[in-house]
Amino acid sequence: MNPPSTKALGDVAEGRALAHLEAAGLVLVRRNYRVARGPSSRGGEVDLVMRERDGTLVFVEVRRRGDDRFGGAASTVVDVTVEPPRVLRQGAVTLDSW
Repeated sequence: MNPPSTKALGDVAEGRALAHLEAAGLVLVRRNYRVARGPSSRGGEVDLVMRERDGTLVFVEVRRRGDDRFGGAASTVVDVTVEPPRVLRQGAVTLDSW
């Protein structure tokens, strides 16, 4: 039997993250939200866009780690208030309508 693909493993991790956030009271707004950079180029994707009870939008990038050889989960967390990722900057106009 073939091992699961990286995409399949990522999909499982994304589903687990979604279940965890929903259990914490967040509501799913959009899954795999894609931002276009232009007619022939992709801008990026946000795995989960959630809304908190107070209306705050939460952008979630799910990362799955098989082990901690390259750092644990905490090593991938960034403060987007310092420098928002390109995909969020490009999608800001669209997100104003949510």
